[in-house]
Amino acid sequence: VVVQNHIAYVTLRGGTQCGSSVNALDILLLSNDYRSSTLLHSYTMKEPYGLGIDDEILFVCDGKDGLLVYEASDLSILTQKKIAQFPEMNAFDVIPFNDYLFMIGKDGFSQYDYSNIQDIKQVSFIPVVKEQ
Repeated sequence: VVVQNHIAYVTLRGGTQCGSSVNALDILLLSNDYRSSTLLHSYTMKEPYGLGIDDEILFVCDGKDGLLVYEASDLSILTQKKIAQFPEMNAFDVIPFNDYLFMIGKDGFSQYDYSNIQDIKQVSFIPVVKEQ
């Protein structure tokens, strides 16, 4: 879950121990009374994990579909506003901050420069190796 300006972006992933079969990105309008929040939009995803938002750029980790990048200026047509898709980036979670994307994935921790959103460049990588 990430929140920006009373809008919450929530990923729901099925196939987990919780038993859900829903794979979606839900967008909610939050109110001061948490019981009165409103679901604005729900978009089907393949295998969503973490997400992050920086101004109007939304990053979603979507399993085998990789990292999805959207312009989030008009949430009613979010999936039509896909800026980029990086299927090789198999990530679990991301933190965007000041044109840098910090990402943890299956193979390790990466840092990307997204000052040019059409040409995201890897800046660093720290491999994570599972000991046996």
